[in-house]
Amino acid sequence: MKDKPPIKKEFTTTSDQRHKHHTENLKQEDENLKIIKSRDDNSRVEELEKLLNTRESEIKTLKERLNNDKEIIHDVISEKKLLNKKIQDFELKEIDAKLNDFQKLQQKHHKTKHRLQVTKNLLDEANKKIDESHHKIDELNIIIEDLKNMGIINHVIRRFPDSYKEYEKNK
Repeated sequence: MKDKPPIKKEFTTTSDQRHKHHTENLKQEDENLKIIKSRDDNSRVEELEKLLNTRESEIKTLKERLNNDKEIIHDVISEKKLLNKKIQDFELKEIDAKLNDFQKLQQKHHKTKHRLQVTKNLLDEANKKIDESHHKIDELNIIIEDLKNMGIINHVIRRFPDSYKEYEKNK
């Protein structure tokens, strides 16, 4: 049953049609019984045997319908279970895909956050170096001004301003 494709069977009659058929059979049975009562014993036996055969045939047909309907119900139930399993598998794959996307976004966020921190650190270092360079430039400008303002005698005797001496000492 698992390997074969679902059987596509249709119900041959509706419940209203079955009820109508059953009612007609009961009417026919009443007529048959009236006929049987009016005849002699041999003919009554023959009529009863015919009626019995007819009933057995109807029972056989109803059993076949019942078995057919049971197969259809079983196939529908099997197909429903299969579809439910496929739906669960699909939902699981969909959730897994969303989780993978989330994890990728999370990794990308962490990388970006790390790059931001590294860039910030580099920028802080560059700003610190710029500040140090500005300070050094200011010191050198002061030394240059002091050297410009120094007298010729101080140049000859090599007496330099204090700012220049401090600079030479820290070099």
